[in-house]
Amino acid sequence: MADYIPDSSNLILEGSHDYSAPDGANISPDVAFGELLQPPPVSWPVVPSITRQWQVRWEPAVDKQQDTDIGWRPADQTESFVQLRQCVASKKLEPELHSLWGRIPCKETDSVLAWAHGHRCESVAIGFWGDVPAKDAVPTCAGWDDSVTANEISSGIWWGNPPGKDKRHGDGWYRVQEHLSGEIEPKTYIPEPARLAFVFQGTRYTPAHNESIWFTFGSTVTSKASRPRNSSILSQWILAKQYNPAWQLPWGAGQSQQRRDADYSIRFVANIDPVDPTDPTDPTDPSTPERPADKDTWLIMNTISVVTLLDQQPLDVTELAIELDIDSFTWQLSAQINNRASLNRVAPDQNGPKDIEVTINGWRWVFMVERYEANRSFNRERYRIHGESITKLLAAPYAPLRSNSENSPINAKQVVTQQLENTGFTLDWPNEGDFITPDWTFPENTFSYHEQTPMQVIARIATTAGAVVIPSADDDSLTIQPRYPQSPWDWQQGTAITHHIIPESMVISMSAQWKPEPQYNAVYVSGIHAGVSVNVRRQGTAGNDPAPDSYDDWLVDVGLNTERGRNELAKGGNQAVVTLEIPLMLTGEAPGLILPGRLVEVIETGDVWYGLCLSIAIIFTGGVQSKVIQRVGLERHY
Repeated sequence: MADYIPDSSNLILEGSHDYSAPDGANISPDVAFGELLQPPPVSWPVVPSITRQWQVRWEPAVDKQQDTDIGWRPADQTESFVQLRQCVASKKLEPELHSLWGRIPCKETDSVLAWAHGHRCESVAIGFWGDVPAKDAVPTCAGWDDSVTANEISSGIWWGNPPGKDKRHGDGWYRVQEHLSGEIEPKTYIPEPARLAFVFQGTRYTPAHNESIWFTFGSTVTSKASRPRNSSILSQWILAKQYNPAWQLPWGAGQSQQRRDADYSIRFVANIDPVDPTDPTDPTDPSTPERPADKDTWLIMNTISVVTLLDQQPLDVTELAIELDIDSFTWQLSAQINNRASLNRVAPDQNGPKDIEVTINGWRWVFMVERYEANRSFNRERYRIHGESITKLLAAPYAPLRSNSENSPINAKQVVTQQLENTGFTLDWPNEGDFITPDWTFPENTFSYHEQTPMQVIARIATTAGAVVIPSADDDSLTIQPRYPQSPWDWQQGTAITHHIIPESMVISMSAQWKPEPQYNAVYVSGIHAGVSVNVRRQGTAGNDPAPDSYDDWLVDVGLNTERGRNELAKGGNQAVVTLEIPLMLTGEAPGLILPGRLVEVIETGDVWYGLCLSIAIIFTGGVQSKVIQRVGLERHY
């Protein structure tokens, strides 16, 4: 610290008034200015939580402290004589010492030698634990060395390294700022070279006693607690990529049949690129959907009718929900009934479930009521019924379990037709045009099933081809169609063939959920005991990122395996499930009732995108503000 040295003139501590020392006073102001000496940086292993300052006055030690120091002094002459006697012994004393102590017995000598000289094998054991390989001697905090190369890591870990695109996802680690190095120390006050006067709280300072005066300028630095800071290190917690998916066991549940080695007749086919049902270069479609008008205001008069199917008796219903998703084969109904008379008309009895008819804005559904819930209290009755569409009659517990094994060739459509015989249901399986699932032939002794309902057999036929079963809403029919009528990589303006168009002005609300899937460009599709094996590759790609293999006893045709592989590849990629709430327009008005498996075009301001309908829900709420909403779940690919 530099001392302030004024000139030889009188020192005035205030510019406007002279400072007068009292009579006889001898004042020696000691004013020091300059920069504060910064202490050397100290690395604290553990951050102190509280910092305090202590001042201690040191005084000369008293006499008793000096006595304490004198207590430690050199040994007396007698002690020196003892040391000299032990270190330098005369020869004439050796016999006396030997005769005094005697001779150590031999057994004691052996004991001393046994402990003094260890066996060679013990030295080897010590060296075994002490010798550390040179590579481990490198000092490191983590304890890992660089002896393992990248090739050795790859050969030791079977599942390989995660793909590079997954490394963007990770969670950060947090650490604590240990030393608060960002705090700024107060600067030292350096006045101009002139007379000084100190005024505190508006009053000129005058010392009360004749003693040295010391002034300190600055502010107190308040110690702050340690605080977390973000670190740029990210930890990658991701799923490992499958390295050898072919090692998975493809054969699931066993069969009752016994097969010989000669029964395995899988034909291996060369790589086949999937062909879309439609040609992207020729997007002409005679069934182009009607484009709704883009209005600022929509005025809709909803009409709802809920009656029994046989005698058309009305039911008092205030809340109603109708739902269907792409993986279900029945429509679902949930409705609230307000009185006991309406419940008695539809409640199941000894004759089984009863049927009701629901009509909303001209759209008609037929349900059979399977169960109900009753809630009665004082001056209040509430009932809720649950039903499904009549396609439920093809499944348990209404349909019987059957088994069959075909010795001769049979087509897939013939199999479905056999399941619907004597049931009153009809099949809609298009043979030609867009959005179709190919038919195929089962070779002899290939098609069989055991203890299955008709709907289970039909659903497996559809799943084998990558298709879905869409039930009718009001009659005894069902449709088999591809899950992806058109591949998502062709959902673009000019190539997408849509069924419905929704303008932004019609959307009541919208929400989205990001659900990405692995992006594959090839898949191996094969039969097990018979059939063919096809490596399906997406057009325009190298097929270097294969999906898990698909195995099934019923994959016996090249066109079938190709269509199955196309639908498997269409599931992957960056995608989101977008939920739209729109009005349910009258029959004949666009966009109408949107069914699962349909491709929808959504027109937004400055953007047009496409989505596959995964689910549909018609929700009716009664009361003063009654309304009907059509809630659509769309799978949007990016």
